[in-house]
Amino acid sequence: MTEEQERQDNDELHKSFLDENWARPHSATVRRKAESIAFCNIADKLTIQDEQSRRKHGWHLEDPEYDVVHIMTYMRQRLSNSSVFLMEFFRDYDSTKRGYISTHDMLRGLDGCRCFQDMSRGEKGLVVRFFSEDRPQQFKDQTFNYAVFCEILQPTNDTRVQMNNVYQRLKEELDAFNPDMSLDSPYAIQPLTPEGELRCKYLKRKLKHKITSTRVSARELLGDYDPHLNGGTVGWMKKTSKHTQFLCNLPGCISRSQYMRGMVRLAGDLGLTEDDMNLIYSKYERNGAFNYYAFCKDMDRPSSPIKFREGGNRTPLDFSGNRTPLDLM
Repeated sequence: MTEEQERQDNDELHKSFLDENWARPHSATVRRKAESIAFCNIADKLTIQDEQSRRKHGWHLEDPEYDVVHIMTYMRQRLSNSSVFLMEFFRDYDSTKRGYISTHDMLRGLDGCRCFQDMSRGEKGLVVRFFSEDRPQQFKDQTFNYAVFCEILQPTNDTRVQMNNVYQRLKEELDAFNPDMSLDSPYAIQPLTPEGELRCKYLKRKLKHKITSTRVSARELLGDYDPHLNGGTVGWMKKTSKHTQFLCNLPGCISRSQYMRGMVRLAGDLGLTEDDMNLIYSKYERNGAFNYYAFCKDMDRPSSPIKFREGGNRTPLDFSGNRTPLDLM
């Protein structure tokens, strides 16, 4: 790609971002492409990718395109959970002290802070394109505006940093985005299609009834696999740590294979199909692991009371007046 073509692509990216007809639901979950997710281990990644290719019933959303707002929201949330000051990893490469560095130095600095090792090449490339600007001939290699990039991710109210309309719009979008829906939130969940949400609600109701009637603790069954609850010395870690690294080692998360073993014990004789198990996993997937924190929170939540039609019709309704998932299955 020539410099002229690259400049035109960057201009189109900025123009589309400033389009007045362009809108984003701020309550949407931060979603990333499957290739960008650091799965718990290689076996899990291969299994999940194979099952994604065989998804049925239209329950799952399509894999999202690269989105600068979602990527930057993910990066901002990741930085807020760490003690890293991002500017320190870029300023040493700025020999002219003008707030610009080369693309190569930007990638080196990003790798150096060790917060974004699970970001894909495509995600990093979109960030580079978005913050690259035209510079005079003597600074043609230093095109990445790291000063604005760091100010947006970690605001310090530095008056020396000047933002154009594109950067201001991006900052407003990030400020308005719901951080609780990001992938680093303790209760992060994923959106599904309307049919998928309906089916998932039905499955959760069956599981909740099973848990209540048998007095089985979902937290204990699934928490047995969480190293953070067991001091990091549980048996599966001793056996597999030498062969399969647990990349998504987050509190409240377990791998897909552990989820399947726990759900077999939890669901018992409910007759859940493989598609049903995959649907529940997709709903509570968090960076390649199963977020059993969020799952158990929903299981503990009391069911909504049943409302009946007037005139003796005993068809149960939810409070919105629609038929319940139990009637539609």
